[in-house]
Amino acid sequence: MTHRRGFTLIEVLVVIVIIGMIAALIFPVLAKARGAAEKTTCISNLRELALASSIYLHDNDDMMFPYGYNSGSRFLTWWGDLITGEAEHGLIYPYTKSGRIRGCPAAGALPTSNPKTYTMGYGVNFRLFYNYPPAAGPVGFTSISMSDVLEPTETLLMADAAMWDQNANRAIGTAWLIGDSWCYHLHARHVGDVANVVWIDGHATSHRLDYAKVRQGEPPFSVEAKDLVANRLGELLRYPRTDPNSPTMSDRDQYYFLLDKSQAR
Repeated sequence: MTHRRGFTLIEVLVVIVIIGMIAALIFPVLAKARGAAEKTTCISNLRELALASSIYLHDNDDMMFPYGYNSGSRFLTWWGDLITGEAEHGLIYPYTKSGRIRGCPAAGALPTSNPKTYTMGYGVNFRLFYNYPPAAGPVGFTSISMSDVLEPTETLLMADAAMWDQNANRAIGTAWLIGDSWCYHLHARHVGDVANVVWIDGHATSHRLDYAKVRQGEPPFSVEAKDLVANRLGELLRYPRTDPNSPTMSDRDQYYFLLDKSQAR
């Protein structure tokens, strides 16, 4: 009668080491593949949102959806109810029938601001809603026509976004605007440290961002440049920053936000 010899301790250790080496090689590849898939899904989401926005324009005499408005106990925005986060109350939801596409898959790990429990992931160009200095005219919310956009291919519609939470000292996923403020930023969360962007004309691209060198805003509403960099919260610039040491952005810096490009050339 023969006896089966078991594994020796040395053999077991060798097998464990080999498995560990294989895992060390495979896991980064799988993580990279997952990141690439999330990036592709994100771009697809942005294109769908741009298409839905275009259909909304067609049905509303070429006018952009508003920043938001009160409707009973709700405050309706392009993506849903600001209070509850319910997507089905969004202004462009009838053209998407999906709440899923408003959330970038790579933004799921971002915390949300209390008491909100939903992650957005995308922000809209704030100048599509808000007449803001140094632009001419009174400051305030406005409705714009697409005929007001001088260069649709070079004007931001939506992008990967995150919001700086001053109280928690972190980036959160409940941003729904992108702008030049201390709190609303593009977010480079995809493989290659890039942010995905969709433009007014509907084409989508990926970009590396520029990061602030100085404190943004004024206390108590401010954020340190190092914190923005650490959280990959940056800006999309066409030209070198007019004044890298300034906490505010010039018209030239805000080129991609502007509807009228003539003032930034």
